[in-house]
Amino acid sequence: MARGHRQIRGGHPYTETEIKRVLMCVVAWSGNVRAAIEQLKAEGDLEQVPTPITIREWMRGKHAVIYDQLRDEHLIAIERDLADRYRGVAAQAVEATELGVQVAVEQLKAGEDKDPSRSAANLATVADKALRDYSLLEGKPTSIQEQRGLADAMRALIDMGVLIPTAALPEATVEQPEMEESA
Repeated sequence: MARGHRQIRGGHPYTETEIKRVLMCVVAWSGNVRAAIEQLKAEGDLEQVPTPITIREWMRGKHAVIYDQLRDEHLIAIERDLADRYRGVAAQAVEATELGVQVAVEQLKAGEDKDPSRSAANLATVADKALRDYSLLEGKPTSIQEQRGLADAMRALIDMGVLIPTAALPEATVEQPEMEESA
């Protein structure tokens, strides 16, 4: 399609530039057509914003090659933007978690918590997740897997004083009561 020519399909005609603008907006929103439409409407640059159906038809059919090219061209920048956004969300979640833990601890100390055992269990879960996430970020192990056999593990427990070996005890002789014979 020549630059400046309009595509007409039962509705508003779109130039190649407008189609690329719309598809680029969808790429920027990682394929979220509805979010892209909201942004295009807010910007007000287009005479008419295409419908979600039209945009999906462009992405999957008639203009799929253009959409794929735009996505490939901007992939690194989009991933970097998403990573920044996720870091921001994570920072907010950490702050909210810290506030929640602080409130829960204050309620426990003041005796205001209606279900202290549940709160303690929830706090333990938060602590476990926080420590695992920290370990993951620091490149530390997040799980422990035993590689030793049973004999090695038992020997280590004995060496630590956790288990005390006992010698085999001789079988005690237990007298069996005699059965009376019935007549």
